[in-house]
Amino acid sequence: MGKKKRLRNLSVYGHLEGKREKFFVGALVEIYDTVKNNIRPEFNDADGGGPDNIVGDTLKQCHRDKAFAWFDEDFEPNKPLSKELRCKLAVCWCISEDDLTAFYACSIKDLQQTYNPQNTKKPTLIVSRPVCADGLILLALGEEPVHATYIPAQNETQIREQKGKLNQLINGQDEADFYKQRLTFEILEQRKNDLPLLKLLISMITK
Repeated sequence: MGKKKRLRNLSVYGHLEGKREKFFVGALVEIYDTVKNNIRPEFNDADGGGPDNIVGDTLKQCHRDKAFAWFDEDFEPNKPLSKELRCKLAVCWCISEDDLTAFYACSIKDLQQTYNPQNTKKPTLIVSRPVCADGLILLALGEEPVHATYIPAQNETQIREQKGKLNQLINGQDEADFYKQRLTFEILEQRKNDLPLLKLLISMITK
């Protein structure tokens, strides 16, 4: 008998806004058993960096099989993605000259769905809604976020209250363990059908 062909590992890179995102993605990696499925994800977290830092770093990793940036919608309008970074993203996504003006004016949260809806171009942009990662994670947990819509003028209050609700649920537990206790493969497969951002995130660590 010939030797069994060894499957090539799928290389995945994700640049995340902060540690909370890293804990959540780490739980997903275990639940979806990336090692068994020959997926080798590598994550970096911006630890407070802005969209230019997060997207800029991810653009350098587009040689990977998958590369994604995960950050919050609350950066806008005060910390938008710069035109320089949009230019680089436009090249990667093959945006036509006719679409460039609209592309530069498009809000960060709508870029992926508007210009890369089938997710056939790298990198993938995952922009947490409502408000921040805590809002998306609450929905993934089957909980209602405190705020369903981002209001920039109430930025600090909305972020604080969204984070506060998730912190109350975690209640001092190890955060990664909390997610693994509350979520299963079956639960996530069901909920992702109603949560396009969760589905997109899961698609980054699965084949």
